[in-house]
Amino acid sequence: MRQTTALAIDLGGHTISATLAEDGVLCKTIEEDTVPSRELAAVTRQIGDILERFGTPEIPLGIGVPGFLDSPRDVLRSSPNFPTWRNVPLREYLQKELGRKVLVENDANCYALGEGFAGEAKGMKDYAVFTLGTGIGGGLVSGGRLITGAHGMGSESGHIWTNHEGFCAPGCAGKGHLEALAGADGIGKIARNLGLPEDVKTFWTLREKDPQAHQAWETILTHLAGAIASVIHLLDPKVVVLGGGISRAAGLVPALEEKILPLLALPFREVLNLRISSLGKEAPLFGAASLWLGKPS
Repeated sequence: MRQTTALAIDLGGHTISATLAEDGVLCKTIEEDTVPSRELAAVTRQIGDILERFGTPEIPLGIGVPGFLDSPRDVLRSSPNFPTWRNVPLREYLQKELGRKVLVENDANCYALGEGFAGEAKGMKDYAVFTLGTGIGGGLVSGGRLITGAHGMGSESGHIWTNHEGFCAPGCAGKGHLEALAGADGIGKIARNLGLPEDVKTFWTLREKDPQAHQAWETILTHLAGAIASVIHLLDPKVVVLGGGISRAAGLVPALEEKILPLLALPFREVLNLRISSLGKEAPLFGAASLWLGKPS
């Protein structure tokens, strides 16, 4: 017998989103601010309160969490949004406290799984997802399986080295990573240093009007294109899906395609397929639900 119904949560440092998925459809969604303390016990109580509103104590839960998980997806090694959650046996803890079966996955990986379950990569076995938000996340799927690696930390596309001088956030501390330059925080820093508006949307609109903004975006897009081209050469994906707030910038896809194509080996240029997510904020919820849907119950 196959599981056809699951609860799903997309856990963020600022927002918790929850949904009930039945037969591949999100039937009801609840969203609220994450408790300010971000302590494990307090957040778990909040999750429990949210789940009670669905009135489905027997239905299993899939949850996407920001941070690094071990290979079996049992232990959360660390999380940038929940700094006190270090080496937490999260799956076991949540199952005990919530009184239901739980599966856990990285939130950006859930975004990728969601695109394969119900979005732009539906039915595909090889695809890549880049989530362009405050940072840069995503997931890589090869042969129908999410690439998580030997230690559970694979598919970290935002930490591809792209040869610049910026450092990632303290939770990473790496130098020259894509996220440090092309994530919203990195873009805002560039705009601020130029004396221009830090809001990414506003800064993007200045691209065709202000020479400084134009040059800054040329640099940002070049580094992003380089990372995407590298993933294309490694994975040979059927599609590359862009999600997150930055992906909605008008004209982003053609601007990126123009920079990606010259970086690709000739055979890859013929099959470049770059798309914007059609699911948006629902993608990680679909992905978290898919941890159960289709699996034996």
